[in-house]
Amino acid sequence: MENTHITTDFTSLTTWQKSRKLVALVYKTTDKLKDFTLKDQLRRAAISVMNNVAEGYSRKSNKETQHFFNISIASCCEVKSMTYILEDLEIANQELILDIRSKTTEVHKMIYAFSKYLQKKQEE
Repeated sequence: MENTHITTDFTSLTTWQKSRKLVALVYKTTDKLKDFTLKDQLRRAAISVMNNVAEGYSRKSNKETQHFFNISIASCCEVKSMTYILEDLEIANQELILDIRSKTTEVHKMIYAFSKYLQKKQEE
């Protein structure tokens, strides 16, 4: 089934906008992190959330869109998981860590809901 998006610009999606803010927060939180591997992986996962929302939204079919949304959801889980490393090693501000988790959960729920909506439309 072909996508029938309300808008043609992914930047107008609240989900993309919130994932963009998540990327900025991750960068701010990891700015002074000395563990380059953790810093790089966390940043890449956050960027993956945002970019896969954009890429999925640009796809021609709901099935393709869902594929990229599923990658974005997995990246949300990766970001959230890595916040526990930051917390356990006490290498980042606790308030920022909790903010990342909260924003990640919010974005995850939004992507999941959008994906379920597309799945229903595909079944119609």
